[in-house]
Amino acid sequence: QLVTIRDAAENQWVYDNFSSSGAEQYWIGYTDQTVEGTWVWSSGESSSYTNWSASQPDNGSNGNGAPQNFATIGGVYNEKWDDGGDVGGLDFRAILEHTGPITFYVDGTGNGYYLDIQSAIDGSIDGDTVIVRDGTYYENINFNGKAITLKSENGAATTIIDGSQSATVIEFSSGEDANSVIDGFTVQNGSAGVGGGIHCGSSTAASSPTIRNCVITGNSVTDEGGGIYCTNGSSPPLLNCTVANNYAAGRGGGLHCNDGSSPIVDSCIISYNTAEIEGGGVWCGNTSSPQFTNCTISDNIAEVWSGGGVYLFDGAAPVFSYCTISDNNSSIERGGGFSVDSIGTVL
Repeated sequence: QLVTIRDAAENQWVYDNFSSSGAEQYWIGYTDQTVEGTWVWSSGESSSYTNWSASQPDNGSNGNGAPQNFATIGGVYNEKWDDGGDVGGLDFRAILEHTGPITFYVDGTGNGYYLDIQSAIDGSIDGDTVIVRDGTYYENINFNGKAITLKSENGAATTIIDGSQSATVIEFSSGEDANSVIDGFTVQNGSAGVGGGIHCGSSTAASSPTIRNCVITGNSVTDEGGGIYCTNGSSPPLLNCTVANNYAAGRGGGLHCNDGSSPIVDSCIISYNTAEIEGGGVWCGNTSSPQFTNCTISDNIAEVWSGGGVYLFDGAAPVFSYCTISDNNSSIERGGGFSVDSIGTVL
């Protein structure tokens, strides 16, 4: 159906993305075809927003004596609206609004709907799927609460999101749940205070997206969660992921969970991560209770303090089932594999 424009921000977005680059006008879904002078949205929505150009609508003739019953945007009117006729001499294109799930393609070479991932996220609605073609995308992206699936076309080996050492690579901080999905990416080269690769949660909301088939590597933080940081009850499912070669100047080189965050970690590899203080591979504290199943936690280092593989603190009660925890190292203090300053751990 023809697009409904609900407010000034949406009007500007429609103009910027469809009409601003040329003289072409586009039909939108505002019409007085049924009752002359009574303008309604063809979608049936009751939006009262309008943005008519000066002296419009005027129901002028298009040269064939036809009434002008349909609004347009663009052309000489820029972001303002004109009323246009429906027959003869007006070869305009239309802007359609898709109300159901749709699949977008991202291709950095120009052979998709979008050149970059964030633009595709911004242009999507809940239920949509964004498929990213092979390439390295130098971005720091934010799901902004969208319940969408972001999926690589051919897997993590050929589809890379690179944070350019400028910020967290992927941010989930708007209450996302399991319907926000990221699938099949290498997430690398992020740098932040907390959550270099992936950051889940904020001071006001838990975020628990689904993260699967991803490689989180080569990220760093000045504090906590070099690879992945979960806070404020954020409990994302981590499925078939590799978290490797990440660094935290504080705690949790690979994965950091605090404030009741309890991710479900299944069939993952957490290896070759480093924390300067505690939890080279995994740090859990403040009643966080993640569940690890069929995971390998190996070759991680706590440089200064404790828990080369895993450090548990302040009521953390994780469950480890069918896991291999080996070849981890605490350089100076205690607990090369485990350091437990908590209760309730189940192996």
